[in-house]
Amino acid sequence: RVFITNTNLQVIEWLQQTYGGTIYQARRFGRRKCYQWRIMYMQAADFLKLMLPYLQIKRLEAEIAISYQEFASNLPHASRGHSRTAEETDALEAAYQILQEVKQ
Repeated sequence: RVFITNTNLQVIEWLQQTYGGTIYQARRFGRRKCYQWRIMYMQAADFLKLMLPYLQIKRLEAEIAISYQEFASNLPHASRGHSRTAEETDALEAAYQILQEVKQ
């Protein structure tokens, strides 16, 4: 997932028009209104790929998130009657834990 929050609705609307996604009004009681743009899954990975050349602080986090999403999207979808193998679940969990460690 990618979330971008800003108090300027025009910026958030431009992101949505340019890259898709959804806009939410963030709840911040007693403060100025702010808006949040959200994208998920491969849409988020595609956006992060476009942003990689400009990222400095969050570059490693973005690279891991892209790899995670590409790996997850290539797995068969778990659904009713079709579950992921233990190896697939373990690999996804390991990648998720790495991403969480990098974010701290």
